[in-house]
Amino acid sequence: KEYLSKIYMLNEERNKILLQEAIELSKVLKKNKIKFKFIKGVDYIFNNIHKVIGERMIGDIDFLIKKNEISKIKHLLRENNYVSAFELKLWETKHLPRFTNPKKLFAIEPHSNVLRLKKNKYISTKKILNGDESDKFDNLLDICILNYQINDYGYLRKSYSYKTIYDMFMIIEKMGVEKLNINKNKYYKSFFITTNILGLTNFKIHLNIF
Repeated sequence: KEYLSKIYMLNEERNKILLQEAIELSKVLKKNKIKFKFIKGVDYIFNNIHKVIGERMIGDIDFLIKKNEISKIKHLLRENNYVSAFELKLWETKHLPRFTNPKKLFAIEPHSNVLRLKKNKYISTKKILNGDESDKFDNLLDICILNYQINDYGYLRKSYSYKTIYDMFMIIEKMGVEKLNINKNKYYKSFFITTNILGLTNFKIHLNIF
């Protein structure tokens, strides 16, 4: 118990730094008139998805931008002492190589897409960037579930992640279960079939998932 308490306190302090660094980054982006949206773990922090700030471990700061802003972002990050060891890309990817700053704790990953390129129809960059407050939790849930199911190959491998499932429960608690569409697409259906099998949920799912 004492060991877990120490881990929590360390992560709490770490996430406080993450929050501050994300705020500083947002000021730079806004000053330079770049439209952006934080996604994944850092977005959970800003939206108070988890009950306490130290509950969720987060590896880096992910944010979404328009594809035509990529060159501007690279230049802006270099101006603010962010560097990347992997500038050369042989093919198009959903995000730029990770950028780090020697004076910052967290690396950052600018995304032009949330999902792998052939799956972009399931989460539109435009929809996320232009979404209003009423779309917030729906977008959070899409990214939570589809990032695991598609980017992490959960659907292909028929695997599951307790971290993703826990995040899902926290988002639904904020969103309201009455707004949940478990039959939205085949990835949602497969995800909730798995949580049903694990005994964590008991949803009625239309089984034509393929």
